[in-house]
Formats: sequence, C-alpha cells, structure tokens
Amino acid sequence: YGEIHPFSANTYSELGRVYASMELYDKALECQEKALEIRKSFFGEDHMDVAWSHGNIGDIYRRQGLYSLAIGNYTKAHKIAKNWYGKEHREVAETYGSLGMIYKCMGLYEKALKKYEKELQIRIKVYGKEHHLFYHTYNNIGNIYLQKQEYREAMTYYFKSLRISQQVYSISYPTIAANIRNISLVMKKIDNFAEC
Repeated sequence: YGEIHPFSANTYSELGRVYASMELYDKALECQEKALEIRKSFFGEDHMDVAWSHGNIGDIYRRQGLYSLAIGNYTKAHKIAKNWYGKEHREVAETYGSLGMIYKCMGLYEKALKKYEKELQIRIKVYGKEHHLFYHTYNNIGNIYLQKQEYREAMTYYFKSLRISQQVYSISYPTIAANIRNISLVMKKIDNFAEC
C-alpha cells in the first residue's frame, strides 16, 4: 500500500499504543505523530481518523503531565467529532470524557464536571437510561464531587456506578471492588464530617 496509506497509519498508531503502555512516551509520540501526518495526507484535516490520532496524542501528553498539550489535542478531536457526527454521538461523548479527565487532572473540577455531565447527557440520548458504559461516567462524576467535598452527591453517583457494574460484571470484577471502595471512602468522610 505504500507509506501514505491508512493501514500504515494504523500500524504506527498501534505501535504508539504499545510504546505508551511501556511508558516509552517519546517513541509513542513519534509513532502517533507519524500516524497523524499520514491520516492528514490521506484524508484531510477533518476526518475521524485524524480525530483519533489527536486523541491518542492527547493521551500521551496527559500521561506525561503535559496538560495544556493534551487539552489542545483533545479539543481538536472534539471539534472534528462534532463536525463529523453532529453534537449527539457516542464519539462526541468520548471526547467530552477525555476533556473531563484532563480538567480533573488539572484540579479544574467545575470544568471537569461540565464535560462529564455533557458526556453522560449524550450517552443517555444515544443508549437510553441504562447502559454498561455509564458506570465509568457515573464514577468519574462521583470522583469530582468527592474532590469538591460534596460527599452526598459523590455517594449518589458511586451507587449508580455500582448498580450498573453489578448488572454487567461478576462480583469479583475489579470495577465492583473499586465502586465499593469509593463508597466506603465517602462514608468514612461523611462520618468524619459528622463528628466535627
């Protein structure tokens, strides 16, 4: 197929993922940037493959703690996804989740909460009120409320996450254990607050 072909871009992207999982971020970034360059050459600037490359690059920068670079790439991915699919599509929801995560990492909890709520709103429109993907979004929202010390709100979202996790996974699945840990953490915080 040659160097400038989507298959080559996919190979570079997968290599980048492998390097990122090994925490070899310079090599991961080099591969993801090569994939982005090929995808732009083949598809143009406003294609979903280009958006996925920006998302992958954003992930690498987030892992390195380079949040402003991550936001730039996540924002590009978000804009392309909205132009490609419209405002209410699962891919657009994913980009809101990525932006929420980066804002949470930066301690910008209100911005993170807005992005996660938008992610949830789209997911509900796309999938209905019950879907296994919601457990992650509910957990993320619970985490934001925990950081804001709004423990009752955190508890509400952690219980929603747990309920969905229990419907989808076996009791030994790590997500359920994480949900229970989060709930017990909040209960402890509430108890400590009540003692003051």
